[in-house]
Amino acid sequence: MPKKPTPDKSRRGPPRPKAERTPKRKGGPTLGQQLTQLESQGLVHVARMEPELEYLFRHALIHDAAYASLVKADRRALHREVGETLERLYPDRLASQELAPLLGEHFFQAGDDERALKYITLAGDAAARVYANAEALQHYTRAVEIAKRAMHLEGASHADSARLIHLYTCRGRVMELSGQYADALDNYAEMDALAYRRGDHALELAALLALAIIRATGNPVHDPAQGQAMAERALALARECGDRPAEAKALWILLMAHMYTGRAREGLEYGEQAQALARELGLREQLAFILMAAVLLQEREIIMEQVSFILHSGMQLIRVWEEILIQLHQHQLQI
Repeated sequence: MPKKPTPDKSRRGPPRPKAERTPKRKGGPTLGQQLTQLESQGLVHVARMEPELEYLFRHALIHDAAYASLVKADRRALHREVGETLERLYPDRLASQELAPLLGEHFFQAGDDERALKYITLAGDAAARVYANAEALQHYTRAVEIAKRAMHLEGASHADSARLIHLYTCRGRVMELSGQYADALDNYAEMDALAYRRGDHALELAALLALAIIRATGNPVHDPAQGQAMAERALALARECGDRPAEAKALWILLMAHMYTGRAREGLEYGEQAQALARELGLREQLAFILMAAVLLQEREIIMEQVSFILHSGMQLIRVWEEILIQLHQHQLQI
C-alpha cells in the first residue's frame, strides 16, 4: 500500500473562531460544506478541532496549485481578508513575534504597503527585543525597501523621516550587535545619502550621529579622526536645527573621540558641555553615558601622565648613570 504524503505543516491556515467556521454564501454551499467536500476528495484534512478548527492541505503541491489557480485580484483580496480577520480576532497580539510577520506578509501580498510596512516593522522590533538578530535584520531590510518605495519623494514629511530613522538605526544596531560593522557603516552611509536626496535634515542628523558613534567607539572599523569629523558635522547641524538632545549626543561623541587623539583636555571640555546640556534637558540615560566616558578619559589621562613621569624619570636615571660611568672611566684612566 503506497505511503501517504507527509502533511506540510507550513501550509497550515490561520485558526478560525467557531462562530465563523461555516459562513453562508449566497446561492451556494457553506464554507463548512465546501471543506467537507475537499476532505472527501483527499485534498485537505482536519489538523485539529480545538481550540480552533484547522485544516491542512494533504501536500504542498496541492497548496501551490490551488494558489496558482487564483487570479491576481482574487489573491490580493483573500490576503487582505485574512489579514483583516486576524486583526479583528487578535487585537492584543498584533505586535507579537508570531503574529506581526504573518500580518505583514498578508498585507504585502494584498498590495497594502502601509499596513505591510507597519507589521513588518513591528516584526523586526519584536525579534530585536529578544536578540533574534538574523530574523530582525531580515524584517528591517524588507521594511526599508517598502518604506523607500512608499515614501513621499516630494519633500520630507515628518512621518517619513521618523519611520526611516527608526528602520535604518534599528537595522544598523542589529548589524553592530551581530559584529557586522562594515555592513552597519554601509547602512548608515545609505541613510545619509537618502537624506541628502530628500533634503531631510532630521534623517541626515540621525545618520551622522550613527556614523560618528561607530567610528568613535572601539570596534573593527574604529577611526577616531573620522568619528570626530562626523560628530562635528552633527553638532553643527543639531545647533542649526535646534535639536538640543542631538546636540548633547554629538558633544558626548566628541568626548569619546578625544579619548584616542591625545587631546584629553579638549575632550573633557566637550564633556562638560554635554553634561550641562543633558542635565538641563533631563536626559538621564545620556548623562550616564557622558559621565562614564568622562571618567574613562580622566583615568586615561592620569595613566598617561604617570607613564610620562615614569619615562621622564627613567631617562634622567639613565643620564645620571651615564655621568657616573664616565666619571669612573676617567678616574681609572688617571690611575
